[in-house]
Amino acid sequence: MRLRSLGAPFAPAIQAPRTPQRPAAAPHATRSARFLDNVHAEMRRISSRAAMLSRPIRNVNRMARTAILGWGSLIYDLRCLSQHVRGTWRSGGPELPIEFSRISGSRSGALTLVIDEANGDTVPTQFIESSRTNPDDAACDLRDREGTVIRRIGLIRKSVPAAPRSDEAAGIIWDWLAKHDFDAVIWTNLRSNFQDETTDPFSIPRAIKYLGGLLPSALAEARQYIDRAPAEVTTKLRRALSEDDWWKSLQ
Repeated sequence: MRLRSLGAPFAPAIQAPRTPQRPAAAPHATRSARFLDNVHAEMRRISSRAAMLSRPIRNVNRMARTAILGWGSLIYDLRCLSQHVRGTWRSGGPELPIEFSRISGSRSGALTLVIDEANGDTVPTQFIESSRTNPDDAACDLRDREGTVIRRIGLIRKSVPAAPRSDEAAGIIWDWLAKHDFDAVIWTNLRSNFQDETTDPFSIPRAIKYLGGLLPSALAEARQYIDRAPAEVTTKLRRALSEDDWWKSLQ
Protein backbone atom coordinates (compact mmCIF):
# COMPACT_ATOMS: atom_id res chain seq x y z
CA MET A 1 0.00 0.00 0.00
CA ARG A 2 1.38 3.38 -1.05
CA LEU A 3 1.27 6.11 1.53
CA ARG A 4 0.40 9.69 0.55
CA SER A 5 3.36 11.91 1.21
CA LEU A 6 2.68 14.70 3.63
CA GLY A 7 3.92 18.18 2.93
CA ALA A 8 3.02 21.02 5.23
CA PRO A 9 1.53 20.01 8.51
CA PHE A 10 -2.25 19.40 8.35
CA ALA A 11 -4.39 22.30 9.66
CA PRO A 12 -8.15 21.99 9.80
CA ALA A 13 -10.16 24.79 8.13
CA ILE A 14 -11.50 27.31 10.64
CA GLN A 15 -14.82 28.99 9.81
CA ALA A 16 -15.60 32.49 11.03
CA PRO A 17 -18.36 32.58 13.67
CA ARG A 18 -21.78 33.41 12.29
CA THR A 19 -23.58 36.51 13.54
CA PRO A 20 -26.87 35.43 15.11
CA GLN A 21 -29.86 36.70 13.15
CA ARG A 22 -33.15 37.88 14.64
CA PRO A 23 -36.09 35.70 13.76
CA ALA A 24 -38.38 37.29 11.21
CA ALA A 25 -41.32 39.10 12.79
CA ALA A 26 -44.59 37.31 12.49
CA PRO A 27 -47.03 39.01 10.09
CA HIS A 28 -49.66 39.59 12.80
CA ALA A 29 -47.08 41.28 15.06
CA THR A 30 -46.21 43.70 12.27
CA ARG A 31 -49.87 44.54 11.69
CA SER A 32 -50.40 45.11 15.43
CA ALA A 33 -47.46 47.49 15.60
CA ARG A 34 -48.75 49.48 12.64
CA PHE A 35 -52.20 49.62 14.16
CA LEU A 36 -50.84 50.95 17.48
CA ASP A 37 -48.76 53.53 15.63
CA ASN A 38 -51.87 54.71 13.79
CA VAL A 39 -53.86 54.87 17.02
CA HIS A 40 -51.18 56.92 18.75
CA ALA A 41 -50.96 59.27 15.77
CA GLU A 42 -54.73 59.74 15.74
CA MET A 43 -54.77 60.42 19.48
CA ARG A 44 -52.09 63.07 19.06
CA ARG A 45 -54.10 64.65 16.25
CA ILE A 46 -57.26 64.74 18.32
CA SER A 47 -55.45 66.17 21.33
CA SER A 48 -53.94 68.87 19.18
CA ARG A 49 -57.31 69.70 17.64
CA ALA A 50 -59.00 69.83 21.02
CA ALA A 51 -56.42 72.26 22.35
CA MET A 52 -57.27 74.64 19.51
CA LEU A 53 -60.97 74.78 20.29
CA SER A 54 -62.00 77.86 22.21
CA ARG A 55 -65.29 76.40 23.50
CA PRO A 56 -66.21 72.87 24.57
CA ILE A 57 -68.88 70.92 22.75
CA ARG A 58 -72.23 71.44 24.46
CA ASN A 59 -74.75 68.67 25.10
CA VAL A 60 -78.17 70.22 24.37
CA ASN A 61 -79.90 67.95 26.89
CA ARG A 62 -77.28 68.19 29.62
CA MET A 63 -78.92 70.96 31.66
CA ALA A 64 -82.23 71.42 29.86
CA ARG A 65 -85.10 72.90 31.87
CA THR A 66 -88.52 71.38 31.23
CA ALA A 67 -91.90 72.82 32.20
CA ILE A 68 -94.86 70.54 32.94
CA LEU A 69 -98.33 71.91 32.19
CA GLY A 70 -101.37 71.12 34.31
CA TRP A 71 -105.06 72.04 34.47
CA GLY A 72 -106.77 69.19 36.31
CA SER A 73 -106.03 66.54 38.92
CA LEU A 74 -102.29 66.68 38.18
CA ILE A 75 -102.17 69.96 40.11
CA TYR A 76 -103.42 68.51 43.39
CA ASP A 77 -102.34 64.89 42.92
CA LEU A 78 -98.82 64.52 41.52
CA ARG A 79 -98.44 60.92 42.76
CA CYS A 80 -95.14 59.43 41.55
CA LEU A 81 -94.35 62.65 39.68
CA SER A 82 -93.79 64.39 43.04
CA GLN A 83 -90.30 62.83 43.14
CA HIS A 84 -89.31 64.51 39.87
CA VAL A 85 -90.42 68.14 40.18
CA ARG A 86 -88.80 71.29 41.49
CA GLY A 87 -90.75 73.98 43.36
CA THR A 88 -94.53 74.38 43.27
CA TRP A 89 -97.22 74.97 40.70
CA ARG A 90 -97.32 78.48 39.24
CA SER A 91 -100.03 80.33 37.40
CA GLY A 92 -99.34 81.81 33.99
CA GLY A 93 -99.34 78.71 31.82
CA PRO A 94 -100.68 78.90 28.26
CA GLU A 95 -104.43 79.42 27.86
CA LEU A 96 -105.82 76.31 26.21
CA PRO A 97 -109.21 75.04 24.97
CA ILE A 98 -110.23 72.60 27.70
CA GLU A 99 -113.43 70.74 28.64
CA PHE A 100 -114.66 67.85 30.79
CA SER A 101 -115.17 65.75 27.68
CA ARG A 102 -113.18 62.57 28.25
CA ILE A 103 -114.75 59.51 29.85
CA SER A 104 -112.12 58.08 32.20
CA GLY A 105 -111.92 54.34 32.71
CA SER A 106 -109.62 54.76 35.69
CA ARG A 107 -112.12 57.06 37.44
CA SER A 108 -115.24 54.92 37.13
CA GLY A 109 -116.43 56.75 34.03
CA ALA A 110 -116.06 60.30 35.36
CA LEU A 111 -115.78 63.13 32.84
CA THR A 112 -112.25 64.48 33.00
CA LEU A 113 -110.49 67.56 31.66
CA VAL A 114 -108.67 67.33 28.35
CA ILE A 115 -107.63 69.61 25.52
CA ASP A 116 -110.69 69.83 23.27
CA GLU A 117 -110.39 72.27 20.40
CA ALA A 118 -113.92 71.59 19.19
CA ASN A 119 -115.80 72.04 22.47
CA GLY A 120 -113.44 73.59 24.99
CA ASP A 121 -113.34 77.11 26.34
CA THR A 122 -109.97 78.84 26.56
CA VAL A 123 -108.90 78.68 30.20
CA PRO A 124 -105.67 79.42 32.11
CA THR A 125 -103.31 76.58 32.95
CA GLN A 126 -100.49 76.18 35.47
CA PHE A 127 -96.93 74.92 35.20
CA ILE A 128 -94.26 73.34 37.37
CA GLU A 129 -90.61 72.60 36.61
CA SER A 130 -89.32 69.06 36.19
CA SER A 131 -86.16 68.20 38.12
CA ARG A 132 -84.94 66.17 35.16
CA THR A 133 -82.23 67.60 32.91
CA ASN A 134 -83.37 65.60 29.86
CA PRO A 135 -86.86 66.38 28.45
CA ASP A 136 -87.29 62.75 27.37
CA ASP A 137 -86.90 61.62 30.99
CA ALA A 138 -89.42 64.23 32.12
CA ALA A 139 -91.90 62.97 29.51
CA CYS A 140 -91.49 59.41 30.80
CA ASP A 141 -92.18 60.61 34.34
CA LEU A 142 -95.44 62.22 33.23
CA ARG A 143 -96.36 59.12 31.25
CA ASP A 144 -95.93 56.99 34.38
CA ARG A 145 -98.07 59.34 36.45
CA GLU A 146 -100.86 59.34 33.88
CA GLY A 147 -100.70 55.59 33.30
CA THR A 148 -100.63 56.07 29.55
CA VAL A 149 -98.24 55.58 26.61
CA ILE A 150 -95.49 57.97 25.58
CA ARG A 151 -97.28 59.04 22.39
CA ARG A 152 -100.00 60.53 24.62
CA ILE A 153 -97.48 62.90 26.19
CA GLY A 154 -96.90 66.13 24.29
CA LEU A 155 -93.33 67.41 24.06
CA ILE A 156 -91.99 70.56 22.41
CA ARG A 157 -88.30 71.52 22.48
CA LYS A 158 -87.21 75.11 22.00
CA SER A 159 -84.13 73.84 20.11
CA VAL A 160 -86.32 72.33 17.38
CA PRO A 161 -87.54 74.92 14.87
CA ALA A 162 -91.28 75.47 14.90
CA ALA A 163 -93.12 73.84 12.04
CA PRO A 164 -96.61 74.61 10.70
CA ARG A 165 -99.06 72.81 12.98
CA SER A 166 -102.63 71.75 12.36
CA ASP A 167 -102.91 71.29 16.13
CA GLU A 168 -104.06 74.65 17.50
CA ALA A 169 -103.16 73.80 21.09
CA ALA A 170 -99.60 72.81 20.18
CA GLY A 171 -99.15 76.17 18.45
CA ILE A 172 -100.34 78.00 21.57
CA ILE A 173 -97.95 75.97 23.73
CA TRP A 174 -95.05 76.64 21.35
CA ASP A 175 -95.68 80.40 21.54
CA TRP A 176 -95.76 80.20 25.34
CA LEU A 177 -92.48 78.27 25.46
CA ALA A 178 -90.78 80.81 23.20
CA LYS A 179 -91.50 83.55 25.77
CA HIS A 180 -90.33 81.64 28.85
CA ASP A 181 -86.99 80.50 30.23
CA PHE A 182 -87.48 76.80 29.57
CA ASP A 183 -85.85 74.56 27.00
CA ALA A 184 -88.86 72.24 26.64
CA VAL A 185 -92.44 71.81 27.73
CA ILE A 186 -94.52 68.65 28.24
CA TRP A 187 -98.21 68.02 28.82
CA THR A 188 -100.80 65.24 28.94
CA ASN A 189 -102.06 65.01 25.37
CA LEU A 190 -105.20 62.94 25.88
CA ARG A 191 -108.23 64.03 23.87
CA SER A 192 -111.99 63.73 24.06
CA ASN A 193 -113.44 60.25 23.62
CA PHE A 194 -117.05 61.12 24.45
CA GLN A 195 -118.41 60.23 21.03
CA ASP A 196 -116.35 57.03 20.87
CA GLU A 197 -117.81 55.87 24.18
CA THR A 198 -121.42 57.04 23.76
CA THR A 199 -121.81 57.21 19.94
CA ASP A 200 -123.07 60.80 20.33
CA PRO A 201 -121.04 63.97 19.78
CA PHE A 202 -120.22 65.89 22.95
CA SER A 203 -122.63 68.60 24.03
CA ILE A 204 -123.52 70.14 27.38
CA PRO A 205 -127.02 68.54 27.59
CA ARG A 206 -125.59 65.13 26.62
CA ALA A 207 -122.81 65.45 29.18
CA ILE A 208 -125.29 66.23 31.97
CA LYS A 209 -127.52 63.34 30.87
CA TYR A 210 -124.46 61.05 30.87
CA LEU A 211 -123.56 62.07 34.43
CA GLY A 212 -127.13 61.43 35.52
CA GLY A 213 -126.89 57.85 34.29
CA LEU A 214 -123.86 56.94 36.41
CA LEU A 215 -124.14 54.64 39.38
CA PRO A 216 -124.11 56.48 42.74
CA SER A 217 -120.50 55.61 43.55
CA ALA A 218 -119.31 56.62 40.07
CA LEU A 219 -121.37 59.82 40.21
CA ALA A 220 -119.79 60.70 43.55
CA GLU A 221 -116.32 60.32 42.04
CA ALA A 222 -117.32 62.38 39.00
CA ARG A 223 -118.66 65.13 41.26
CA GLN A 224 -115.48 65.17 43.33
CA TYR A 225 -113.29 65.43 40.23
CA ILE A 226 -115.23 68.39 38.85
CA ASP A 227 -115.36 70.17 42.21
CA ARG A 228 -111.61 69.79 42.82
CA ALA A 229 -110.56 71.20 39.47
CA PRO A 230 -108.77 74.57 39.79
CA ALA A 231 -111.27 77.43 40.22
CA GLU A 232 -110.02 79.22 37.11
CA VAL A 233 -110.91 76.25 34.90
CA THR A 234 -114.43 77.52 34.19
CA THR A 235 -115.55 75.43 31.24
CA LYS A 236 -119.01 75.45 29.64
CA LEU A 237 -119.98 72.23 31.42
CA ARG A 238 -118.79 73.48 34.79
CA ARG A 239 -120.77 76.69 34.44
CA ALA A 240 -123.88 74.78 33.36
CA LEU A 241 -123.61 72.37 36.30
CA SER A 242 -123.21 75.24 38.76
CA GLU A 243 -126.71 76.38 37.73
CA ASP A 244 -128.29 72.93 37.48
CA ASP A 245 -130.68 72.13 40.34
CA TRP A 246 -130.08 68.39 40.12
CA TRP A 247 -126.31 68.84 40.32
CA LYS A 248 -126.59 71.32 43.21
CA SER A 249 -128.76 68.85 45.12
CA LEU A 250 -126.03 66.20 45.13
CA GLN A 251 -124.22 65.81 48.43
